[in-house]
Amino acid sequence: MIIGIACVQAGTWAIGNSKTNSLMYHIKCDMDFFKKKTWHNIVIMGYNCLKSLPNGKPLEGRMNVVLCSKEHNKDLPRAISHFNDFQDLLIDTKIWSNWGMDVYIIGGGKIYQEFLPYMDKVYITKVYDDKKKGDIYFPNLDKDKRFEICDILKNVKTKNYSLDFITYRNKSKINIEIPE
Repeated sequence: MIIGIACVQAGTWAIGNSKTNSLMYHIKCDMDFFKKKTWHNIVIMGYNCLKSLPNGKPLEGRMNVVLCSKEHNKDLPRAISHFNDFQDLLIDTKIWSNWGMDVYIIGGGKIYQEFLPYMDKVYITKVYDDKKKGDIYFPNLDKDKRFEICDILKNVKTKNYSLDFITYRNKSKINIEIPE
């Protein structure tokens, strides 16, 4: 199954700030949810997303895959699988999914955009906050007719925020064809 997972600002769907190369939020219950979902699975990200991880290192307990340009290949840690071509990665993603592995798309904005038509589900943590400013965005699924809410945990309170955990289902997922 191909799954998107992100924490977004509710009003804007911002996920990060390119100036600071950081996520919008570091909320413990969201991070715990992310870890539980992605643990022992495959995570796919872009080069900048990798660099935004603690110390720019791969996530422990997961197969880390990075889509990046050829000039970034030499900068990647050995524990990372990398692809330079989206179509090649898409085919391998389908193969992994056919083998019964869950593949999580974890960012950044461009990677989410490219994979969105192929995602089966998307887990979104919506944070109700209008103070932080971001400039990297997840597509607004509330306005995308291809997606519908299939599960929601509303009004979770943390020390600083109120948030919703929402699962969206892709009603018109595009199947990935594997060339022979």
